[in-house]
Amino acid sequence: MYPVPLDVIETILDYAHQSEKASFCRTSKTVYPFAKDALYRHLRLNSKNVLNACFAISGDSYIQTRVQSFVLLGTEVQMSLGVIQDTLTMLPHLHTLILSIGYFGSWILPSADDCPFQLHTFKTGFRYGTDVIAFLTGQKKLKHLAIHPPVVFEPQTTTSRTPPGLLEKLTSITGDLSVVQEVVPGRPIHEVTIFAHDWADIKDYTLLDCLAKSVAKKGIERLSTSREYLHLVGGKRLASIAPNLTYLVLDASHIDPATKNLKELFPSWMERLISRQRNLQCFTIRFDPKMTTIPCQNIDFSLFITKGFETSTSLTYLVIAFLGLRAKYTCKRVQDSNWLICDNTEVTQHP
Repeated sequence: MYPVPLDVIETILDYAHQSEKASFCRTSKTVYPFAKDALYRHLRLNSKNVLNACFAISGDSYIQTRVQSFVLLGTEVQMSLGVIQDTLTMLPHLHTLILSIGYFGSWILPSADDCPFQLHTFKTGFRYGTDVIAFLTGQKKLKHLAIHPPVVFEPQTTTSRTPPGLLEKLTSITGDLSVVQEVVPGRPIHEVTIFAHDWADIKDYTLLDCLAKSVAKKGIERLSTSREYLHLVGGKRLASIAPNLTYLVLDASHIDPATKNLKELFPSWMERLISRQRNLQCFTIRFDPKMTTIPCQNIDFSLFITKGFETSTSLTYLVIAFLGLRAKYTCKRVQDSNWLICDNTEVTQHP
């Protein structure tokens, strides 16, 4: 039997599960360095294995140089925060850091002076406060920032000011409205996701005016936010704020997707909102399956989809998605308001 070429093994390792990569490490001396590299290149950890991973990293200088992404999910890591903090200061080539470990613990982030890495992507559930801003001060190459608020806490009100010159290369932001309003102005951001909450009682129709202050060449091109925020702002104002919007995601998790009342599903304000977006190519509406007793696959969305394509002449794709489910309806215009269901990869590959 001929040996498997090493370049083929490297390709296999790229698609292997972490446990499979660990098995590869025990295969042979030849395969070991390739498998070890793949095992630690992209770490996805939890409260059960984070300590072992951190100890392995701290004891091996080679591994420290190989880690490119560090993802930690789970809130039961309070007793390990000190070890995690030390480990982060040992990763010079880290480009992706995701810490979904709760609201508190931002002190583990290395300060600008002690940080050995330059991130491309940073996602966290920490409050956008002094510790996070001090950390971001040293992240000159950061392009994607996400401040995910835990649902058990009220939405944060940002009191810490973002210093001028910070996040100069940022292109996308995800967070509460207050975070977005603080970060977008003066930065080349073209993609925005805004979280809204049940307890958010906002009556200000200018709440999204901050989007017009992006210095990206075409302004905001991708926007994801709640049905309530967009209803408040209105189509005319949104068109003036983001005239080059091409992708719009609307969270309709409070609406029963099985309602037979088309005006409730596609009200007149939504029609005006979409019709005023002259460059809109893809419109996604996201429902919560828990709002209906009817299985999602049994709901007829044909009238809604047809109405959407009739409303916008520029619209190419209309996507109906469901919270917590990978399944979705991706519809493509073929002529006038006629459409067909297509592969979702068409949307992801669409420029």
